Amino acid sequence: MSAYDAEAIIVGRGLVGVAAAIAVAKAGLKTIHLAPAGPPDRRTSALMMPSVDYLVAAGLIDDPADIGHPLTQIRIIDATGRLIRAPETLFDAQEAGLTAFGWNFANARLLERFHGVAATLDGLEIRNTGATGFTADDIGGTLTLADGGTLSAPLIVGADGKSSLIRSAAGFPIHEHQFEQAALVCDLDLGRPIGGTSIEFHYPNGPFTPVPAGDKRANLGLDR
Repeated sequence: MSAYDAEAIIVGRGLVGVAAAIAVAKAGLKTIHLAPAGPPDRRTSALMMPSVDYLVAAGLIDDPADIGHPLTQIRIIDATGRLIRAPETLFDAQEAGLTAFGWNFANARLLERFHGVAATLDGLEIRNTGATGFTADDIGGTLTLADGGTLSAPLIVGADGKSSLIRSAAGFPIHEHQFEQAALVCDLDLGRPIGGTSIEFHYPNGPFTPVPAGDKRANLGLDR
């Protein structure tokens, strides 16, 4: 341990990075979290109940109702225009003995809550800098930092997104498939509330999904 700066280093400032840093620190490891400042995350996350149950069990959130909106129904609409289309289908959580299929959270509120938990952990140090390089050794690795410094640890966790520096530098292979689509995420003010129903319109070139966000608001996920 004496040759290292910490027992674990977590790279990545997003929800996964913060959650990983908290989990590792709670496991009793001296942890450094590299979390450079960035623009606010204005997206939302619709999480199914196994994920929500984990957030509660890990102490990352208390009552999901404090920061999210329940998804009690899922309506599937075939909007393809085919001659023979699938019938409209409504799935209700109560029919499966559930109070909700999941919860819709604003990422910014989740992140605020996670940061509040992280601030209570004595074994977790957060640094406002990122990693620019990674070199592995037999039992760990060394990170080159954006501020010019270096850090080493026997455990390095790369939670730094799609184009992960850590994954690439460590030699983990990936397979990518490029879809001819673009995604749009925005918030809607509706003429009437949609309750707890997530409405999925399935078009030939992608879904159009208003996800309930409380009152007359919905979060839109659109792939085209």
